[in-house]
Amino acid sequence: MNDASNMDFVDQSENIPETTTDKREISPYQHWIDQLEKLKTLPKTNSRLKKEIWSQFLPIWCEILQISPSDAELCYQECASILTGLFKGVNYHFLRSDIQITRESCFTCISQLNQPNIRYYLELTTEQQNLPNNQIYYKHVFYLLWIAGNLISYLSFAKIDDQQFIESHTELYSILIEHIEQSMPEHCQTATETAYDLGHINVRILSLMWNTTDRTILVPILLKCDLARKVVGWLSQSAKLTDSDRRPLISIVYNLARHDDGADELNKYGAIDMIKKFKNIKPEKNDTRIFTASMALALLSTPEELKQNKKGMNTVLDQLLQLVIDAAKSDRYRHDGFHISEPLDRTHCQGVEDLWESIADGMEQASIIICLLSNQYFESKSCRKEFVYATDSLKKKILPVLIETFEPKGWLGIRMTGMKYVRFREPFGSQQNKATELLNTILVSLSPTQTLPNEHVSAQPTPLSNHKISSPPPSLSPSTHQPPLTLNTVTTQPTTVTTFRPLNQWTSTSGDIQA
Repeated sequence: MNDASNMDFVDQSENIPETTTDKREISPYQHWIDQLEKLKTLPKTNSRLKKEIWSQFLPIWCEILQISPSDAELCYQECASILTGLFKGVNYHFLRSDIQITRESCFTCISQLNQPNIRYYLELTTEQQNLPNNQIYYKHVFYLLWIAGNLISYLSFAKIDDQQFIESHTELYSILIEHIEQSMPEHCQTATETAYDLGHINVRILSLMWNTTDRTILVPILLKCDLARKVVGWLSQSAKLTDSDRRPLISIVYNLARHDDGADELNKYGAIDMIKKFKNIKPEKNDTRIFTASMALALLSTPEELKQNKKGMNTVLDQLLQLVIDAAKSDRYRHDGFHISEPLDRTHCQGVEDLWESIADGMEQASIIICLLSNQYFESKSCRKEFVYATDSLKKKILPVLIETFEPKGWLGIRMTGMKYVRFREPFGSQQNKATELLNTILVSLSPTQTLPNEHVSAQPTPLSNHKISSPPPSLSPSTHQPPLTLNTVTTQPTTVTTFRPLNQWTSTSGDIQA
């Protein structure tokens, strides 16, 4: 899940301390200040104009941050002041609609956090950061973290280059994690027993961690930064924090638990006990943190442990079902930060007597196995076992469905050699016709002499006019552990759709159906 509360840019600069500017001083970088002042006067009436303002501002800001404030104090102060005006005057929702701008802006801000002047500030203690000479960095660091933390949740990290970018900044993430560590109550001599405030910078760092770990494929990178051990320690101190400051901690734990390696690391450091204690802290406002804690417990517990709490897990499953329904109504298929594809199967199936036996039984009975392939699928050890069993042992007919820009590689790529596949480049709802064609082709491709796994499906390959999927998922993005789908969900409902060619007659069309 990501930080849904932070998805809209909301100006918080009134809470950030201002620094004074001596107007009598003449800056050698006055040409930059003049350009920034000019940007404040430009019209911001549409997305095109907003993009132009941002494209001009970002490189100037980056240039200024390369200079030491001691050499360009006035320039830093003026730029910080203009930052506030830009963020108040410009709605940055347009950044999220253009993926190239989203990626460039996010990665640029992360890169700036990693340059020497900013890293110097991040490695200072809180007391040192509050010294007058260092406060000049404050607003710049705040906005760099704010932009990066917001935009990173809109990147899929399907490309190896994007993953490698984050990996190349492992040291920066370690510095950010250590910044939170040193700000925790146990390291602060003046910490109170309750309502301890971590401060704006740490809140922004936690938001960045929250949204970075939401990309499951990045979890191993953050595990190298010792995040699992540190976040369990933070969770143990959560009762001393303010209500808003403790909120991100459980979501970071949950996101780590969605990855097999993350779950192992969390269990190594006793996360289950800390999560149970966290659940006993009464939140000041109604949100999903208790539900998130229950989901994390389900991911970290054994089947035997879950059986001992059937009543609690049934409550979680009811909440999970409602979450899926609510997420289905959203444009991004999210509700309260949860994506519709998050681990329904793993949470539900861990209470089954033998999960793998149930999965194998379903695969053995299936006529065609549909696999929804993404980076999360590729990284999942469980999904790998299922795909290998279907192809190597059962020799089943496989229909791979590639999500967005995912490209098969490694163990998956070599097994897909020669397979025909379908690519869904957009969310399910925007490609309803393609989903209908996909299902109809599957039905037509079934052997007329083969008994179908669902008794409601005719033994003869008929047009889709007699069939449809019962409650199709609004997104084809798989969960971290997504067992391959079979046709057991097909039921009879009257619709009118034309018949398409069988699977073995497909040809390439616009690059979406490929051999």
